[in-house]
Amino acid sequence: MLKAGGDALVGIYSSGFYSYTRPGAENAKFVEAFGKTVNGKMAPSFLAASSYDGMELIAKTLAKTKGDASGPVFMAALKGYSNTSPRGTVAI
Repeated sequence: MLKAGGDALVGIYSSGFYSYTRPGAENAKFVEAFGKTVNGKMAPSFLAASSYDGMELIAKTLAKTKGDASGPVFMAALKGYSNTSPRGTVAI
């Protein structure tokens, strides 16, 4: 949005839960990797960050369960989940 709106957006505040301008190492890595997938044509949106977080949760939980995705096993493995993401700490 900042690239599209340019100077017209200076001074505007957002209550969104993700911005590609968020400081931090995890977000910087995410923004760089995302940019490579789209040849630098766009910055990641809150949808991209949320999707990344969801897939990270699934991948880490499947690693913990050794691939068992059955409901009770998977849900039990989610308890105590915590991960540093582009949006900050995500915890269950």
